[in-house]
Amino acid sequence: MNCEFPRNDFVKEAIKQGHSQEFINECLLYADNLTYKGLPVIFSTKHFCELLDISFKQLNYILDNREDFYGTFNLRKKRGGYRRIQYPLPILKNIQRWILDYILTRVPLHSSCKGFRRGESILTNATPHLTKKTILHLDIEDYFGSITQKQVFNVFSKLGYNKSLAHDLSKLCTIHKVEIEKTIETDSFLATEQKEFLESIKRYSQKKIDFILPQGAPTSPTLANLVSVKLDKRLFSLAEKLGVTYTRYADDLTFSTDTEILPRLAIIKKILSEEGFQLNKSKTATRKQGQRQIVTGLLVSGEKAKVPKKYKQDILKHLFYADKYGPKDHSMEIQKNPATFQEWLLGRIMFVRSIELETGNMMLEKYNQIEWGFNLK
Repeated sequence: MNCEFPRNDFVKEAIKQGHSQEFINECLLYADNLTYKGLPVIFSTKHFCELLDISFKQLNYILDNREDFYGTFNLRKKRGGYRRIQYPLPILKNIQRWILDYILTRVPLHSSCKGFRRGESILTNATPHLTKKTILHLDIEDYFGSITQKQVFNVFSKLGYNKSLAHDLSKLCTIHKVEIEKTIETDSFLATEQKEFLESIKRYSQKKIDFILPQGAPTSPTLANLVSVKLDKRLFSLAEKLGVTYTRYADDLTFSTDTEILPRLAIIKKILSEEGFQLNKSKTATRKQGQRQIVTGLLVSGEKAKVPKKYKQDILKHLFYADKYGPKDHSMEIQKNPATFQEWLLGRIMFVRSIELETGNMMLEKYNQIEWGFNLK
């Protein structure tokens, strides 16, 4: 889509419609500000509808009933319990994708932000912390759920969009927060995974709290990064004064140093609080040389970031038994769905390959030697 602003055509049409020179100058100033930043010129929500090729009536209906345009499901957490995922239905997802592609991805982020941006990854987040004497790990509590519609509005407003449009854009990217509250205890005799999941649905009630970023929306990760720009600047500045390295991958904050000097936890908490976030105390940890130092899932004790040994051993174990007994029998033995086991194992191999090429290639060779053809019936 060509979002280039037709400046000359706009002036001619404005004069033709009898608008004053003052009005035209104000519009051009507004447009020039957005154009300078590499952003699409959007004068109003109606104008936005024209760019999307959607009717104003239809978009207004979505704005007024945004919760009807989300689906939900519960995702099991590693440490127990469930996380509610709210994902946009196709029509809203397409709108959010346009906002992401044509507005949000064009806005610069802080260099310390390593998650959910092109050219960055868990590897580029871990690499700055290689061979450090001391590493401090911190985690933001309920990261997406802490970011409100007001903060999202401020992102669009500060980019230069008028308040009315910024308000509507923020509505399109947020939804009511759902607080999961336990209302009855799980019966101890529930043994199977299916029963546990069904019971979990019964034992939770929903309470509307605030409008926040939905975890399943394509716009949420980048909006979270944009809301966190000031946080990154402050934490980077704090670290720089102490000669400490700082990076952030989504809600994971990492500080590392060649000495034992690290930012005081009280100061970090204060900065987080002032930026609208809270520290997840249960995930705060300090690791020194000689201890297992892991940053965003990768070992950083050596000259290069590596995948943890146990992760690689598990893959090799699955490759060995899948080859020896056949993928169907092995997948059933470890209670994995035979229909998805092949894709699941390949995904793990390709992850290793993205970090350790030679090891990944060796695993891939073993994977290709397995006879994968089997009757799922």
